[in-house]
Amino acid sequence: MNDAFALSILYRALRLHFTQDSYDFVKFQGQVSGNNLLAQQKFNNSKQKFLFTSLGKHKDPKNLIISNLIYNNKSFILDITSEKGYNIFNKWENRQAQLYYILSQDLNKFEHIKELTSISRSSLPVLIEKYISEDISPESVVLIDSVIHKLDDWQKIKHPLIENNILKLRKYRSFYSPDNEKIKRIFLKKWS
Repeated sequence: MNDAFALSILYRALRLHFTQDSYDFVKFQGQVSGNNLLAQQKFNNSKQKFLFTSLGKHKDPKNLIISNLIYNNKSFILDITSEKGYNIFNKWENRQAQLYYILSQDLNKFEHIKELTSISRSSLPVLIEKYISEDISPESVVLIDSVIHKLDDWQKIKHPLIENNILKLRKYRSFYSPDNEKIKRIFLKKWS
């Protein structure tokens, strides 16, 4: 998909996915409104066309967008196609290659399995606090949640520090099909 207009639709759909609870990229198959001839003509005359053309030259435009949106779900296309955006993608790509190893390393930051579901003195989930402070990766949170199923419950916590982060993580789950048996074995190895 190297067509600049198609990439602009992909970007809009993914950005909606990560910022709006009501929009699900997978469910709606990336479809968004404004995908018509008039919108395409307007896009062809816009200054953003250059940025999306640049995005189309990347080896993996979709994951470049996703990696940047999980880092900051309000990222603009200018941010994504910048040097910083490419660096974010490279770090993300390295984490993907070592997903379960990073999970086992991140679990070492917890003394007891109960901490994964516990609430801290500041009334925040410990798991989310560690994610916000960048002690653990977003992928580890998603993998852990595939077993403990707490992100949906925690979404109900009204706290400005975590609401957006939990939304991002819940939306990030859509792009994973974790091996829960492997995750459980990692848990057992850590806490048996």
